[in-house]
Parts: sequence; structure tokens; C-alpha cells
Amino acid sequence: MRIIFNRSAVIAAVTPLMCAVSTKNTLPAIEGILMRTDGEGVEMTTFDLEKGVRVRCSAEVLEEGYVILNAQKFYAIIRAMGGEEIEVIVDQSLSATILSGASSYQMQAMRGEDFPGMPLLMSERGFTLPQGVLRALINQTAFAVANNDQRAALNGAFFRVTPNELLLVGCDSFRLARCSAEIAVENRCADGRAVDFSFIVPGKTLAELIRFLDDKVDDEDAPRVLCYLTRKHIIFAFPTLTLFSRIIDSEYLDFERVISGSDTCHATVSRTALLGALERATLVTEERVVGQVRSWVKLSFGGPKVEISSISSTGRIYDEVDTAYAGTNLEIGFNNRYLIDTLRACTADRVTLSLSSPLMRMIIAPADGEETMTEQLFMVVPVRMRD
Repeated sequence: MRIIFNRSAVIAAVTPLMCAVSTKNTLPAIEGILMRTDGEGVEMTTFDLEKGVRVRCSAEVLEEGYVILNAQKFYAIIRAMGGEEIEVIVDQSLSATILSGASSYQMQAMRGEDFPGMPLLMSERGFTLPQGVLRALINQTAFAVANNDQRAALNGAFFRVTPNELLLVGCDSFRLARCSAEIAVENRCADGRAVDFSFIVPGKTLAELIRFLDDKVDDEDAPRVLCYLTRKHIIFAFPTLTLFSRIIDSEYLDFERVISGSDTCHATVSRTALLGALERATLVTEERVVGQVRSWVKLSFGGPKVEISSISSTGRIYDEVDTAYAGTNLEIGFNNRYLIDTLRACTADRVTLSLSSPLMRMIIAPADGEETMTEQLFMVVPVRMRD
């Protein structure tokens, strides 16, 4: 194989590939970039057995080839070299030489056939989504997705796609985010079926996907992403890049039942004012005491102000925020970090906190009259406060 790349172009192509390079596996092939030439350029793929990225890079192909190069080494080399062009030569013994100007580097390549089998990046079940709306919904729900929970479903975000709506739900048992948007979903199903799909995308995949999504939402020509759904995988196809991932094959929790309930206490507050008070409270709640973090904060409702307080072995904090409150006097404790993350995800200027007792979940939603691009509802579970 012999290829000549433009240095800037190959760096731009390899950078997104790095998110799907395995660093904790005994299989050397998945630590590499699979390069396949086709006469018009080079197709490059990385795959860590859970998610993968495929990009095309324009190049001058002098000799066809199909090889694997170690991703970390190749990326470091092309970034360090200073010439305008980078030439990659792989001989019959799989010795790879990388040249740029007067600089050269040698490394060992692997056969392309040693790369693990990948899913077919096409399906009869397809649809398109506006990138900006999808990005906004991920931002509002990904914080609540669990990490390494024993219940596999909670380690991903639940997607429900219908012709006129996209719904995302994240939950880690302590907090829940349910956000949706009315959108026009373009049907790309080859078999003529209607768009009505539900699936769970791993949280780690969402963290990478959001890097590739455009944030334009108001422009009529805002870019869209083409999605294909197979039995085990979800594929997000962009003009020059494809991200694919396993979906979590598990039943998601009944989130509508979890958030339902008859709340008797309601407080409407400024989101930024409450968030500011909670962030000041981190000076106490996130202070390490005997190797542990005392992270709960107490909210006291019952008048024109909600009182925020917390105590640790070395200090205490007290703050107040104006509120419009209806209900009985109530004191309730929460993990302060969970409250902060939830309020940051919400985009409304004013929010309504709905509660029923110190031991029941609190619902956070935009206050009546607040206009938001998406429909948002968040839930946080309280903690038992101890002196």
C-alpha cells in the first residue's frame, strides 16, 4: 500500500476516529485504524467492539492496500510531522513507513483481515432527525444516564421516535430526565413501514455522538442526521462520517409510572437564583470529611422564600431564594450535585418544584408560561438527612 495524504486532511479525518479506539483490550487489532483504499481515497475505521467510527479521507492512492495501523502511534506521528504531505507505505512484510519532508517513522502494521467483524452499516429501517434538536435533547438527558449500573437498561438513554416526535429519557435511579420535541421525522424505511421505534443508546455513545452534531435549530436548512436501526445496532450517518453503536437489548423502566403522582406542594422559583444558591452550598456539601463527601443540602419550603442550608464538620451555609409557594411547610434533603446537574440541564428561566412529602421524589419542570424549545421534565429522589 502506498498513499499520499494532505497533512491537515488526514489529521481532521483521524481525530474523530480516536473515540472508538480500544485501550483496554487484549486484541491488538481493535487498538488500530483499519485502512482500505478504493482508488478514490481511503476509508478508515475504528471499532472497540461496542461502538465504531468510519470516515473517508481524500488521498492520492499510488498502490492499493488493506491494513491496520496502531491508532495512538499513527495519530501522534501525523500530528508531530511538519510537512504539507504525509506518505504512508506498507510493504509485503507489513512494515509501515510514514514520510513527511525529511522526517520518517517506521512501525509494524497488521493485516486488514485481522480486524473484527463489523455490523452492516445499512438497514431497511431508517429515518432522519434534525441535528440541533437531537443535540439539545441529549444535553438535557445524558447527565441522568447511569454508569455501570447492574441494570443494563439504565446505562443508556431511551429513545422513542415517531413521525412527529422525538423522546429521550435518562435515569440512574436517583434522578430522571424526560425530554421531547415535536419534529418532522423523515421516513427512510425501505420496506414502507411507519416510523415508530424504541431503543436504548449507551451513554458512552451519546457522549461521542454529541461531538458530531450541529447545534443549529432555527434555520430551515438546519442539517439532519440519517439514522439506521438494525436488530443490534444504531447507525448515525453524516456526510463524511458514520458513527455506529450497539444498542442495549433490555426493557427500559416504566418511567411514566415513576414520575406520576399527586403533588400537593408547588414552588415556583428563578432557576438561575436557585442554581446560584446551590453552587454556593457546594463549599460545604462537597467538603471531604474522613474520606467521604457530605453532599446533601436541605430545602425548607413554607413561605415567600425557599431556605437552602447544609452543615459539615467544619462549617455551615444558609441561603434564601424568593419563591411563589403553595402548600404545607416542608423540609426535604437532596444530593446537592444531583440538583445542580438537573437545574443546569433545564433551559427555562423559571421552574416549578412539585413535591408531596420529605420522602417522595421532587419534580422539576418549566413554570407555566415559560417557552422552551423542548418539553422538559426532571425528577430527583430525596435523601434521608442526618445531623
